[in-house]
Amino acid sequence: MTEMEDMGFFGLPEAAYRFVYDALYLVTAKPPESVRTPLEYQGWLRVKQERVEKLFKTDGSQWFFLYWADNEGFTDHDGDISDCWLTPHGEALLVELGEYLFAIEHEAIKAAEEKAAKAAEK
Repeated sequence: MTEMEDMGFFGLPEAAYRFVYDALYLVTAKPPESVRTPLEYQGWLRVKQERVEKLFKTDGSQWFFLYWADNEGFTDHDGDISDCWLTPHGEALLVELGEYLFAIEHEAIKAAEEKAAKAAEK
C-alpha cells in the first residue's frame, strides 16, 4: 500500500493533495545552512510565518493540521507540536505527493503546449 492509499486520500481533488504537501513541507521546514546569523534567522522565520498564515488562514486550521499529522504518524516532536519534523512515514508521503503533483503539472503543461501547437497550425 502506498502512503497516499494509507492516508485514504485517493479520489480527492488535487487541491487536497497540494494542501497536505504544502502544509507538511512548511510546518517541518528548518532554516537552510546559509542562515547563519540571528538576523538572518529572524528574517527566515518571519517569511516562514507569513507563509504559514497564508496557507492556514486561521490558528485553528494550523493546530488541527499539526495534531492530525502527528496522530497519523507523519510528524513527531519533543513535546512542542509546533516544532515538529517528518517521520519516515511523513517523508515517504511528501515524496509520493510531490511526484504525483509533478506528474499532474507536467501533464497540464504538455496538454497546453499541444493545444497551442494545434492552434498555431490553423
